[in-house]
Amino acid sequence: NIVKVLTYDKLTNKWLDSSANFPAVNYTFTAYPIIVASADAVTVAAKADDKVDVYRLESQVNKTSNCKGDQFFFNFTIQPDQFPDDISWLLQDNNNKRIDGERLSNEKTNGPNPEQLDYSRCLDNNIHYTFHIHDNYGDGICCDWGDGNFIVKWNNEQVLDGAGFQSIKVICLPQSDNLIPLLVEIDNFRQNMFFSLSDLNNNNNMMEEKGNSNEGAHELFSQCV
Repeated sequence: NIVKVLTYDKLTNKWLDSSANFPAVNYTFTAYPIIVASADAVTVAAKADDKVDVYRLESQVNKTSNCKGDQFFFNFTIQPDQFPDDISWLLQDNNNKRIDGERLSNEKTNGPNPEQLDYSRCLDNNIHYTFHIHDNYGDGICCDWGDGNFIVKWNNEQVLDGAGFQSIKVICLPQSDNLIPLLVEIDNFRQNMFFSLSDLNNNNNMMEEKGNSNEGAHELFSQCV
């Protein structure tokens, strides 16, 4: 969803839109058909059984055109501070199903100059989503341990950033006057504990969680309702 593939046409000396996957599925010459690539890996040559194809790869991170007409484009970019593993984020749908998210890793981002991270995907537009970001230490990502920040874009429009972020931020996507973010925070949440959220008629179960810790844990849950 974040790379557009073009193929080089020798007759016209132009790059043309390609409907093929990259690498093309009919490459059987070798398990690794790429034989040469430019330094930035934008232009790539791949060997098929009897020919060499040349491709150009274009990033679609800041474009919505790569999503289908019945999809939304979601993009989350974060510049962590020197303690990225304090940060976890989650994108879930209105059925409380996890779509994307993770706890940031120290492997690539830890140090005085942490690497910027970028996450993008196309999402169905017939449901709503909840975006949740949490700093476990509660000191945010700016500015004691680096000039961190984050931006959330929805269909290429910025809807949330890291201004004032210390512990948690939640937003409903797409934004609507009919939705509000609900945050549930529980201390000492254990395996024998359970909670659920439903409407007044008990017909719609909007949130349901069970404890997973034997010793009890501090847990945060969010859902747009």
